[in-house]
Amino acid sequence: MTLVSTPNDVVEQNWLASDQWGLLTQIPCYLALRMYGQSLDMLPKNVIGAITPRAVFIVAGDLDTLAPKFMAQQLYARAGNPKELWILTGAHHADFARIAPLEYGTRLTDFFQRTLLN
Repeated sequence: MTLVSTPNDVVEQNWLASDQWGLLTQIPCYLALRMYGQSLDMLPKNVIGAITPRAVFIVAGDLDTLAPKFMAQQLYARAGNPKELWILTGAHHADFARIAPLEYGTRLTDFFQRTLLN
């Protein structure tokens, strides 16, 4: 499994993404999640360990403000083995193919060859 720019907690991620005007934007965003039917009780950070022994490759950008690298690090810490973490320097939210197209493709291919073909 590959997790790219994945939040560890959808509520926390939305608080961060909508913090420009504080509670004025954060509360409506949270209420929209609730009304939309977003599951708020199965947080990725709480369930990622349950998929062990499936391999997990977590990719994050060090400049990502929507799913900051600390979220990727937390997912990685809670994942079982086998697991890999790549935090790409200079990358924002999900722009890895633009920042490092060859390395991104190579890392994905290598990960899947090592973990799916064995």
